[in-house]
Amino acid sequence: MTSEPPAPGPRSRKPMKKPLKRILVVLTVLLTLCCVGGATVTGIVGYSLSKAPQAEAEMRAFGEALANHLEAGEYDAIYDALSADARGRYSREEFVRRLADQPRPSAHTIDDEYVLLWLCYITVTLTYADGHTGGAHTFDLVEEGTGWKVTSDLLHDLTTGPRHGGGGGHHGGHWGD
Repeated sequence: MTSEPPAPGPRSRKPMKKPLKRILVVLTVLLTLCCVGGATVTGIVGYSLSKAPQAEAEMRAFGEALANHLEAGEYDAIYDALSADARGRYSREEFVRRLADQPRPSAHTIDDEYVLLWLCYITVTLTYADGHTGGAHTFDLVEEGTGWKVTSDLLHDLTTGPRHGGGGGHHGGHWGD
């Protein structure tokens, strides 16, 4: 009598079920995380967009005050408008001295204000008494305490054009030429 090879039994199927089950569990977890993460990001962006009009109005008012201080030569007030991080770049005395060494603008326009999540900035065009424009300058802002503060290097920002888009830029004759 010849013996036949044993028929495949349940043991041969078990090893195949465990890897498949693990893969399905991992895929389910990943899909769930993606859905929850996407909903969270959408909620955060939506909340930021709902706050944008009020924040942009506050930023515009801050930009107007900052430009008025520049025009009046009120450099201590400009130093006070810097964030704690930005004040760490320069002592008050060095900051005031370097601003005082530059021509003062006589007029300005606020060209743009932008806020979305952590990216907040204003773009200001400065004009001087001789009619030359200093071009558009971008100042990065952060909400600190109860108001807006300049978080970027303001002395550097006054010598460069806008970083986040828009026209303008540094046009010779003022601020570092």
